[in-house]
Amino acid sequence: MDRRAGAFIPAAAAWLVTGAVLGLLMAAWPGAWLRLKPAHVAVVTVGWMTMLMFAMTLLVIPVFIRRQVVQGPWVPAQWLAANAGVAAVFAGHAAGSPRAVVAGWVLLAAAGVLFLLNIVLSARRGAAAADGEERARRLAHPALDPEAMRAVDRLARRYTETSVLLLVAGGALMALAWAGRAGAGGDAAGGYLLRYGWMSLLAWGTAYHMLPRWSGVLPRSLAAVRWQLVLAVAGTLVAAAGALGGWGLAVRTGVTLIAAAALVFSANVWGCMFHPLPDRGVSRGRTTSGAFIAASGLSLAAAGAAGLTWALAGMPAGWFLAMTHLYLLGWQTLLAYGVAGWLLPLLAGVPFARPGLYRAQLALALPGVAGVAATFLLRDRFPAWPWPAIFGSFATLCALAAILFAVNLVLTVMPVLGGRGRAAAAPSLVR
Repeated sequence: MDRRAGAFIPAAAAWLVTGAVLGLLMAAWPGAWLRLKPAHVAVVTVGWMTMLMFAMTLLVIPVFIRRQVVQGPWVPAQWLAANAGVAAVFAGHAAGSPRAVVAGWVLLAAAGVLFLLNIVLSARRGAAAADGEERARRLAHPALDPEAMRAVDRLARRYTETSVLLLVAGGALMALAWAGRAGAGGDAAGGYLLRYGWMSLLAWGTAYHMLPRWSGVLPRSLAAVRWQLVLAVAGTLVAAAGALGGWGLAVRTGVTLIAAAALVFSANVWGCMFHPLPDRGVSRGRTTSGAFIAASGLSLAAAGAAGLTWALAGMPAGWFLAMTHLYLLGWQTLLAYGVAGWLLPLLAGVPFARPGLYRAQLALALPGVAGVAATFLLRDRFPAWPWPAIFGSFATLCALAAILFAVNLVLTVMPVLGGRGRAAAAPSLVR
C-alpha cells in the first residue's frame, strides 16, 4: 500500500471518531452541545468522508489507469492542507471564530486543487504502473468484459474530476460566506456544492468504477451514465444558485434534478448493487460489505424519492432533511463502509481485522439510518411524539456504528502502514 495515500485512512478514522463523539454528546445533552452542530457537520463531511474519499481514490487510481500516482510532494502537501483545513474549520466553529473557519475552507479548497492536479498529471504523464494489468485483472470479476469496462472507467473519471472542481468551488464559497462576502445564503449554497457536488459525484464515480468489477455486471446504459452526470451537476449548480440568491423555486428545481440523478443511478446499477461479491482471497467481511452496499443503494433510491416528493409535492421541510440524511448517512456513508470494508483488505493484503465488529456495525447502522430518516418524514404528521428523544436514539446507533468502523479501520490498515507485514495469502493490489 502506498503510504502517502494510505496516510489519509487513519486521519479519516480520527475525524470519524471525533464526529461520532460529538454526535453522541448532542444526542444525549442537546441543550449543552447542540451549538456545536456546525462543527459536527464539518468534521463528518470534510473530515471523515473527504479523507476516506481521498485515500480510496489515490489508492485505486493506479489500478484503473495502469499508471503510478505522480511522485513528489503532491500527496503529502494535499494531506497537510486537508487536515489543517478540517482542524481550522472545526476549531473555528467550536470557538466562534469566523476567521479560523475562512482559513480552513481556503486550505480545503487548496487541497482539492492539489488532488485534481495529481489525478490529471497521473493520467497523462504518470509512469506505467508495475504489473498494472495483472493487478487490474485480480481486482475485476472474471465475467467482466475489460474493453467494455474501459468506457465505463472513462465516464467514471469524469465524475471524479468534476467532483473535485465542485469541492474547490464549494470550499471557496464557504470561505467567502464566513468572511461575510457571499450573502446570507452563501453557507447553504456552499453546502449544496459540497454535499451534492463533491461528495455525491465522487461516490457515484467510485461506484461506477467498483461495482461492475465486483459483480461482473455492467451498468445498463452508458448514455444513462452521461445523462446522470449532467442532471447531477446542473441540479447542484441550480440549487446552489437558488440558495445564494434566495430563490425557492430554483432550489426546488435543483433538488428535483439531483433526485432524478439519484434515481437514474439506482436503476442503472441495480443489478450490481445486489450481486454477491466474489472472494478475492480476503473473504472475512465480504458478506457484510455486500449488505452495506445493497443498503446504500436502497438509501439512495429512498433519498431520490423523498427529494422528488419534497420538491414537486410541496411536502414539509422534514422531507428535505430526510433526503439529506439518506444521502449522507445512508447512500454515501453506507457505501463507504461497504467499499472500504471489502476493498481495503485487498489493497493492504490483510483480512479485515475484526469481522465481529463489522457485523455489529451493520446491525447498528441500518436501523440507525432508517430511524433518522423516518424521524424527519413523520415528525410533522405526529407532532405529539417525543421526536428529539427518538432522533437522539437513532443518531446514537449511527454514532456507535461509526466508532466501531473507525476501530476496525485502524486495526486493519495501521500494521501495513507501519511496515509489519502482509498476509501471504492475500497479496496487495496496490504497492
